[in-house]
Amino acid sequence: MKKAFVLLTAIILSGSIFAQINDEKILDSLVRDKSINEQFEIVSKEVSKYNSENLLRRLFYSRALLDIALQSENASLIGRANYDLAYSYEIIGQSDLGIEACFEALKYLEEANDSYLIGMTYNEIGLIYSASSNMNELYKAIEYFNKFLETQIERNDTAEIAGAYSNIGFIYIKMQNADSAFFYSKKALDLRMKIKQERTIPISLGNVGISFFYLGQLDSARVYYDKAIDIYKESNN
Repeated sequence: MKKAFVLLTAIILSGSIFAQINDEKILDSLVRDKSINEQFEIVSKEVSKYNSENLLRRLFYSRALLDIALQSENASLIGRANYDLAYSYEIIGQSDLGIEACFEALKYLEEANDSYLIGMTYNEIGLIYSASSNMNELYKAIEYFNKFLETQIERNDTAEIAGAYSNIGFIYIKMQNADSAFFYSKKALDLRMKIKQERTIPISLGNVGISFFYLGQLDSARVYYDKAIDIYKESNN
């Protein structure tokens, strides 16, 4: 049994090493004889290819993107690369490294005065903390979602404002704070209904339903659940 385990481990490791060598060869062929800015844009496109699958490959290209950005000594590029790296860490469950990359991103994005990506980085910090069951980290999630909300109010981006309200409402649902969950979830729903954001309306309806459930208003909860289900079914027909 021990020999079989050692053999299996060796096979996995050799496969991993082979895949990395292959990725390095592909990366070299992509960026050879290109300027730093060209390299950055090429590798950035490679990063975006792997949002839901081949996540380790996404991480490989995210790290390569940061290496290129550091060579450029351009604060905006370094901030962007760290933001992408943070998301890569988030989706593979490396929350501590994700938070570290976010704060590194903020340092450079503030230097570059990139208000849009500063806001998105606040949101990313909130998303990473929101996956926790630790109450202190959930409060940190609310703190950064509120920072994100402020940036989107300044930009007058209704869809993102609704997203911020929805995220804050979701955290209060996790905390089973029914009053606050209802307040923010309803604000998100109202905005999404106003701009007819059909993809996210069922989510907000469901969150309002959960809030009513925690408030003990079961009939109202059922009404919102049923609306969410009906809209979801209609959108998939």
